[in-house]
Amino acid sequence: MEKENKNYLVVKYFAVGQLETNCIFIIDPASLKTCIVDPGADPDIILSELKNEGLTPDKIIITHGHYDHIGAVEDLVKETGIPVFIHKKDEPLLRDSTKNFSAFLGKEVSYKGQLNFVEQGSRLYAGAFPLEIVEIPGHTQGSIGLKADGFLVAGDTLFAGGVGRTDLPGASETQLIKSIKEKILSLPDETVVYPGHGPETTVREEKNDNPFLR
Repeated sequence: MEKENKNYLVVKYFAVGQLETNCIFIIDPASLKTCIVDPGADPDIILSELKNEGLTPDKIIITHGHYDHIGAVEDLVKETGIPVFIHKKDEPLLRDSTKNFSAFLGKEVSYKGQLNFVEQGSRLYAGAFPLEIVEIPGHTQGSIGLKADGFLVAGDTLFAGGVGRTDLPGASETQLIKSIKEKILSLPDETVVYPGHGPETTVREEKNDNPFLR
């Protein structure tokens, strides 16, 4: 991870859990304050990554409430005491294991602690750097992205060569495609997109090559 450039946020991501969800660190390289996005599982691994890099956890941001994006939230809050942010429309998923689907897989996952709510245009900060909340519903009604200079964290809305599932309760294919085209593909072509699963991509690549967006 590069730390010498103090003028730009650093993004680090690694896969956690059976579904290999991208747990994303958004890091202020000057202060090393770190936003943890979608800690879906493996809290011990996440805490070890923070410790090994000398990072200071500052907040947890959840792009949407499905179980594979929230599984480590409770343990991380117990360990660090940091606040949790989510869109109000996805609070029911975070609170209820039947709505986030974990109850059907034999391991109930939920978070009953205090929450902070965000919406379109809200700003959170990774250290000194702003992160703008972008509402991108379709995969879930409360799906959000995090936009900063040069990149977007997109959750399970847009993938490299794919889009999020819309066959789940609360999802809408029409709404998802509209969100992607209006909120993501409208960004500069060189914008890096960090999805909820799989490798990073760019707006240009998805405009040109994504078969779901033609």
